[in-house]
Amino acid sequence: MEGEDMNKVTDCMRSGLLAATAAAALVSGTARAQGANAETGEAAAATAVLNDQIADIVVTAERRETRLQTTPIAVSVISGSSLQDKKITSVSDLTAILPNVNINTNAGMTEIAVRGIGVQSSRPGDDARVAYYSDDVYIPRNFAQSALFDVDRIEVMRGPQGTLFGRNATGGAFSVTSRAPTETASGYLNVTGGNFGLIQTEGAISGPLSDTLGVRVAEQTVDRGGFGKNLYTGNDINDLRTQSLRATALWKPSGTFTAKLIGNYHRQNDASYQQHIFAPVTPGALLLGQVQGGTAIIGNHRDVVSDIDPSNQVETYGATLNLHLVASSAISMEAIFNYQDGHHFINYDTDGTEMFNNSVFLTENSKSLSIEYHINGDYSQFHWTAGLYYFHENEFVENRAVLNKASVGGVYQPVQGVWSFATLRTDAMAAFAQGTYDITSRLSLTLGGRWSTEQRKDLNENRQVDFVRPYPPLLPINNAAGFPRNNVPVSFDSFDPKISMQYKFTPDIFAYASYSTGFKSGGYNYGQVQGPFFPEKIKAYEVGLKTTLLDRHLRVNVSAFQYDYTNIQTSIQFFKPVTSLTVLNGPGARIKGVEAEVTANPVRGLTIDLTGSILDAKYSKDFITGDGSRPSLGLLNLKGNTLPESPKFSVNAGIAYTIPVGDGRVTVRGEFQRIGRVYHTVFNLKRDSQAPYNWVNGFITYDINDNWSVSAFVRNLTDTYVKQAIVIQSGILGGGGGYSLGSIEPPRTFGGTVGFKF
Repeated sequence: MEGEDMNKVTDCMRSGLLAATAAAALVSGTARAQGANAETGEAAAATAVLNDQIADIVVTAERRETRLQTTPIAVSVISGSSLQDKKITSVSDLTAILPNVNINTNAGMTEIAVRGIGVQSSRPGDDARVAYYSDDVYIPRNFAQSALFDVDRIEVMRGPQGTLFGRNATGGAFSVTSRAPTETASGYLNVTGGNFGLIQTEGAISGPLSDTLGVRVAEQTVDRGGFGKNLYTGNDINDLRTQSLRATALWKPSGTFTAKLIGNYHRQNDASYQQHIFAPVTPGALLLGQVQGGTAIIGNHRDVVSDIDPSNQVETYGATLNLHLVASSAISMEAIFNYQDGHHFINYDTDGTEMFNNSVFLTENSKSLSIEYHINGDYSQFHWTAGLYYFHENEFVENRAVLNKASVGGVYQPVQGVWSFATLRTDAMAAFAQGTYDITSRLSLTLGGRWSTEQRKDLNENRQVDFVRPYPPLLPINNAAGFPRNNVPVSFDSFDPKISMQYKFTPDIFAYASYSTGFKSGGYNYGQVQGPFFPEKIKAYEVGLKTTLLDRHLRVNVSAFQYDYTNIQTSIQFFKPVTSLTVLNGPGARIKGVEAEVTANPVRGLTIDLTGSILDAKYSKDFITGDGSRPSLGLLNLKGNTLPESPKFSVNAGIAYTIPVGDGRVTVRGEFQRIGRVYHTVFNLKRDSQAPYNWVNGFITYDINDNWSVSAFVRNLTDTYVKQAIVIQSGILGGGGGYSLGSIEPPRTFGGTVGFKF
């Protein structure tokens, strides 16, 4: 047989094997990609394209650079170029490409859940369970976890990251890294237009100012009309208007020392995050506004009827100084200093009609300072990291609901309603260390631990329930019994260990088994007559296998895990007679799951990625509480219920094909996602859940040459209506005990982009 014919046969055999492997992984239901098609650097990706091999990915999930395929953590990685190709501009857009990661947006907050562990409340001041980092800096407030632009890569670490990433990382960690200044002059500008009047720009300019100093300035603007209308005012709702700016200076006076200064600013002012009413608690029951003669839109609709338009205002800015020193061939040190200032205000109507019955005002102002120092060492068979961390935050939080006196049996008149506010102060310190010892060339042992101590203060706490005095004007607060108050500070300590064994069967087959824990601090439930709630703790057991096969044309990564989750901070709504959010420490839950990733380049230009997960997340101990929307049922036992944001399965499939055209190339990509039922409350009612659904995206890009490109996209091709972040509103506004409301995913969107780079 001639050499050319032999090559054809070999290619066919390889293609068939890859297709069979990928299909088997999808059918088994355990296929799960950890960032499929997600190379972490433009150079690595370009090299892989040229030789048809899957790019070798470098991550910093262990606070040092390591290869993804030999890092004993389940990590998903998305490159900056992938974000641009898929027109992803905010964290919430990542849901469709990160299986087993649910991301909601509610009341201006980004709510991230990983493996069923995430935010269960959108109230100002509540902490997330998934730690969010931007350029190695912890971002404490959910409203500040928003714009994504000029990104080098995103790493998503699943499972508790208590040792190296620290506070409030019981679910995992998101780490966003921006692009650094380049050694030569470069830049780009992408201009996108689309339906709903979308006009978006993203660009950057970068280069050296001297032999030792480089700078980069990046921007993003998004201006888009609303996905629906307020039929009462005629104005758009759920529109988007943002402006973001980042400036980076990188100073390299020598080959061993670098200093990087990053300044950032973000602003948003729009009518987004309108609440939509999905169903009354009692089928067929009327809302209070309907009884008063108003109109309501209930069910799967994008329009509303409201006496006011929502208002969402965000402003954040901050600065980060990163100092890095290579002290010797074995030792490197890094110090990170950060200051953040964030402000968020949102106003929206929740009664669902043009009659005035309820208007909500949420305010959150946060100022934080963090300092981190860590040192990395590499001595032959021993590799270690150790460090110190300090975090301080001063946060003003306010939750106000102006009501109609008619809702409590009076005349039709706006009254002061419910008003609570406080200053929350946090001081956190930690010391951590982790080391890996290579017992043999194949077998390694990792040991680590983090000691954390936190002090939480609840200062100048006020609460008013006033159905008498008119609104406006605002009168001096008339505090309820027991308020105002300054609570005694509470402190919480935790030691979180990690142990992991790693074994290299071959240079391309890597296995690990690990045990680790995570800790989420307790705190105060401001505005409620309730003592402090306690910290929650999670113990995680995980095994994983990472393989690169067939001359780097096939990558298969699989992990299985089990969590023992205790003292779960659970928000339960009661109505007495107005909404009252109580934070309970649920006794415990057990979470089990399997994930896998399959990425294949079977022939030149073709990439196939398949992802999937199976998740079983349930309360495993007696959890006795009541449901505020169904008080007649008395106390309920939640044992056996599924945790919120925990779909039993998720499957992603993507296929991309690139062909040369003239001096450039054309890439066509399609994506499909199937998500199982998602419960949004602990009571597991179908009424308050999102049924299983499909999500389809499509993209085509023509890189005309090295400088110019044009592309087109469609997201949510089937125009699927997806409910998210569902809560129950108080029965005093009707609905036969209340009604469910929340936010919704975007409808079908499409558009095109013209890009220029140099």
